[in-house]
Amino acid sequence: MRLCQMQVRQIQEKDWEACWHIQRSEHPHDAPFSADTWLFICKNLTDSFVVVDEDDTPVGYWLGVLKINPHEKTPDIWCLAIDVCTHRDHRKSGVMDLIMPVATQYHQRIYAFTQKENKPAEGIMTKWGFEKGWYSEEHNMYYWTYEREDNVS
Repeated sequence: MRLCQMQVRQIQEKDWEACWHIQRSEHPHDAPFSADTWLFICKNLTDSFVVVDEDDTPVGYWLGVLKINPHEKTPDIWCLAIDVCTHRDHRKSGVMDLIMPVATQYHQRIYAFTQKENKPAEGIMTKWGFEKGWYSEEHNMYYWTYEREDNVS
């Protein structure tokens, strides 16, 4: 699939089933979301995005929710990146190069966690300007933050 045929848009309720399939396409997620959870996400997490093909079918997603970030010295509202995934059939096709600029332009501040051994996620985070923070041995995860330079806070 060519990159120029894909585009980014906000997630919509109709995307739940495609996102359900994307997450199950060799995603390292310990407990994939149920169909009901995906329906809830697609209906309510409007700060999230999908990359769609020429048929408007999602091939990748970026899930985010606004919340107080308790991990900073001064807790404030940030976007927590909950999960990011590309369908296995579209990996290395530029899906993240489409969605990450949209997510980082849309959100002033983002925080996320990645599994220690998730090298693709680490590469994406580094490429798009996220700072690698502390490591939690208990959860085997790294803490990442992104703050856009034009942040007005």
